[in-house]
Amino acid sequence: HPYPVTEAERKLYACDIAFVGTLLPTNLYSRRIQALEALREFDLGIWSVHAVPDSLKPYVRGRALGAEMLKIMSCAKVVINVHGDFMRYGGNMRLFEVASLGVCQIADDLAGVRRWFTPDENILVYASVDDLKAQVRAVLADDSRRMQIAQNGQQHVYAHHTYAQRARAFEEALGL
Repeated sequence: HPYPVTEAERKLYACDIAFVGTLLPTNLYSRRIQALEALREFDLGIWSVHAVPDSLKPYVRGRALGAEMLKIMSCAKVVINVHGDFMRYGGNMRLFEVASLGVCQIADDLAGVRRWFTPDENILVYASVDDLKAQVRAVLADDSRRMQIAQNGQQHVYAHHTYAQRARAFEEALGL
């Protein structure tokens, strides 16, 4: 659900592009690092409870977990969700968390992302860092498109990806 934030929190966390997560060790998160480095020309905010590469330290705004993570993502115009290098199929929890908040999300173009979401309808996906920059630039320039993707993503998650729906599918798989 959309996470309630105060006006002070909105000012504190506001940014065009937010990333909340892990970036080190680089051998596990090289795609994330590469994507975030490509976005340094934008109003980029990074929050991590771990150390970050030197190239991204100027964009670090603090540490975040739990409710604070949800507040940060709720205040961003776009949340970037790049899967770790070990997730070749995609489909991390962040896909569903961001969409449920009603925030526009851009993710790496992986099969799992396309299994659960529809690109350009309820999520944005990118294939290369040049594509990422172009898509971010375009969606930041088009508020109505960005808000429509965010709204579509939220409606999609509520309709198809709730914990109750997952529990029912699990029970069905077990024959219960």
